[in-house]
Amino acid sequence: MYLTDTLPIQYKVKKFTKPNLEKIENNWETIKITIQSTVELVDRFGFSDRNLVAKGALLPIALYLKKLNQKHSVASSHKDDVQNQSVIQKWLTIVLLKGSFGGSSDTTLKQLQDTINGQTDFSTFPFEAINKKLDIEQTFSEGEIERLLATAYRTRNSYLILSLLYPNRDWKDNAYHEDHIFPKTEFDISKLRKRGYDESRIDKYRQHYNTILNLELLEDSENHEKNSQPFDEWFATRDNNFNARHLIPTITAYSFDNFLEFIEERRRIISLKLKTFSFAQLDHG
Repeated sequence: MYLTDTLPIQYKVKKFTKPNLEKIENNWETIKITIQSTVELVDRFGFSDRNLVAKGALLPIALYLKKLNQKHSVASSHKDDVQNQSVIQKWLTIVLLKGSFGGSSDTTLKQLQDTINGQTDFSTFPFEAINKKLDIEQTFSEGEIERLLATAYRTRNSYLILSLLYPNRDWKDNAYHEDHIFPKTEFDISKLRKRGYDESRIDKYRQHYNTILNLELLEDSENHEKNSQPFDEWFATRDNNFNARHLIPTITAYSFDNFLEFIEERRRIISLKLKTFSFAQLDHG
């Protein structure tokens, strides 16, 4: 109904009249292709049922792709198409993290439909016009950043947050895994006590080890290679760009004893990156 012109979008039985069903049937091939393209696009960027927490956010994307009316734009490797795909990926990531579609009403969705239908240029995804209707702030607030940094491993937002930290990744041709930088197996309470740590230090270690502050995205093969190696041993085998690629801070040493120093410095780096991130960056890649 959302992808068929002139139809009401409310999902109510009384809306499924014979004339309306005929319009859907007549438009079905386009609807099917559009939905397939939308799902294929977000799937390539690592979105799944677990992290796509507001599926209504796909509707503006689907409607845009229908208006774009280019069958191969989703699979295209042309520079402009790739740039547009990246804009859609980042826009979807941000609106999901901000919860912009968490309580979306039919009224809001209809306003977004009208906004997209009112565009005259479909060469790029109209995120600015959509965000204006959603009344979304252009940046992450301090409170939002604190909430994002406390996000735990493999929860609904963890992959989304990490994906923002890797703006130059080839998302479509690789699978990425959430990985604990300092292996989670070392944070068992009994192991921490064997190291001679007092209860206060143990609490701090366990407070942070399973959060974004101790997570990175690794390719499938790299993740299996790393396995549960101590981070200082693994780090010594990495290339010169490893620090910059994974936002690894420069600290005195990368041994397990320096975990809290690592966490505090990485908090500073990630916070700064999220503070400087804004929707204004989307059309610049």
